[in-house]
Amino acid sequence: MPSTPRNDFEVGCALSSFERMATKSIMHPGCRNLDDWDCDFQLESWSRLRTNRLRGDVDSGEVSHLFRDANLLDHMVETLDRLRTSATLLQQRTRLRLKPIISKLSLGIASLPDELLMLIFELTIPSDTGEQPERRRPRQAVLLSHVSRRFRSAALRTHYLWTTLDGYASRSELEAFVARSGNDSDLHIVLNASHTGHIVADFLDMCLPLAPRWKSISVASEGDWQAPDTVDGALSKIFHSNIGEVDERVFPRLGRLSIKRVGNIRLDVTSEKIKPRSEIPSLRQLQCDGYTPVPSPAYSSVTSFSSTISMSSASYDTDLEDLCLFLTSLRAMTDLSLTIRSTLYFQELDDSTRARCHSVTSLTLFFPFFIFSSTMRTFLRPLIGLFELPNLTDLSVSIELRMEDIRDNPEDEFNLENLVAALCPHPSTHPNLSTVRIKLSHTEENWTKGQEWSNMRSKSLRIPLQRIPHVTTLSVQSFTDVEVYGMFLPGKSDLRELHLVECRYFDVASLEKLVASLREANAWNTLDTLKMENCGHFLEYDDAVKIVGKEKLSFAKISLEDLL
Repeated sequence: MPSTPRNDFEVGCALSSFERMATKSIMHPGCRNLDDWDCDFQLESWSRLRTNRLRGDVDSGEVSHLFRDANLLDHMVETLDRLRTSATLLQQRTRLRLKPIISKLSLGIASLPDELLMLIFELTIPSDTGEQPERRRPRQAVLLSHVSRRFRSAALRTHYLWTTLDGYASRSELEAFVARSGNDSDLHIVLNASHTGHIVADFLDMCLPLAPRWKSISVASEGDWQAPDTVDGALSKIFHSNIGEVDERVFPRLGRLSIKRVGNIRLDVTSEKIKPRSEIPSLRQLQCDGYTPVPSPAYSSVTSFSSTISMSSASYDTDLEDLCLFLTSLRAMTDLSLTIRSTLYFQELDDSTRARCHSVTSLTLFFPFFIFSSTMRTFLRPLIGLFELPNLTDLSVSIELRMEDIRDNPEDEFNLENLVAALCPHPSTHPNLSTVRIKLSHTEENWTKGQEWSNMRSKSLRIPLQRIPHVTTLSVQSFTDVEVYGMFLPGKSDLRELHLVECRYFDVASLEKLVASLREANAWNTLDTLKMENCGHFLEYDDAVKIVGKEKLSFAKISLEDLL
């Protein structure tokens, strides 16, 4: 007999119920089997049998109901048998359909062509970010070549894997890397300048004949009080010709030079900083940590310079003077990045020296483990004043606070306001500044989320709009609330886009406070867009749109689950 629509509907409801029960058994750990669920039809499940009438004194009026229940249960069991048969058939068909797919997936990497496998190998090479990426690249190449015969064959044909020559390697390892890197691949040189002289000399003797292929050089020292600094000695061996050589060495491909001086180093007073005498035409990136080069034509093509300096150094004033002189010599530099390690006791700066960098358009300042102090403002504002950047258009400021320094301090908000105000350059000296990014983060030192929330929630990062009157785009990332202050004439604010990124404790009250501050500063009506990206654990679009308005709001939340 053909089924009726009513029967189809009821069967569909039954199937949906079984599907929900099966889904629950899958989703709940420890209840993987239906037997774990209370799904059997016990007598207590029937309303008319939830009494003590199971004895022999059943009323005559209940007899017909019992016969009807028995008949219903017979049909239920028969229906369940049919459903089981149907579900079993569907299970078999599904497994049959999945069999070739599972078989193909089980092959995994074995099913990939070698060309694609080699491309994947290249993508596994550590980038220039992270801790000692240059040191990890050779190890990655060796590890890939030791997985299997096929991996080894593919790895040996992937020349890019073998292009990093590490001073820690033995001569036989270096020879193997050079042979496997191909005939004309770019090479990346990693040199530990703290090695004894003959190790550095032997390494360079092998690598210098390949100098026309060098793409990057990383020189670092791990000195201590027992050994003199050897960075300049290593650089001298690299860039200066030996006696009797006709010309200076040529590095036509060299695009990045990284110099790092770490540890408690006893400087060799008899040595002088190296000054390469010839130009390096392709050099674009120069990265220095604890070291400032002397001006040289070799750096004339540098467009991006990053430097890490420490305010706790005994020679910090001389270091800053050297830095300003060097920055002034970089006539092609457009991107400047400074990491400034602060100290509890800031010292006054000599403002007689200036870094005149008229070509710089982008400035990035990073203050790790920043410590609030009474001398903070008198130090930071002169520090920013050292740099003359009349063509600056893009400013990024990142401040990492130590949580133990900010906890339960009633002056935290005042300190934050002074900090941001000190880091914003005076508008008269930077008339072209149009984009500002501010990131306020903190260390994760023995803090629970509850403690962090209770201490941070009531604080605000207040941004002085009048210090950045020509800025059209402002981006803020903070673990506090965010407000602006200052006063524009109606319609005179240049701010058009405000971008909030990962302000994770933002809620309705936070957003209302921010919008109110924008209105008070006469910056709300001229604002075109308020972008919110991953802001607030409990702040949803419907909440934000009521406060901001649909015409201004751009709202996005991307979770890890969305990316999987």
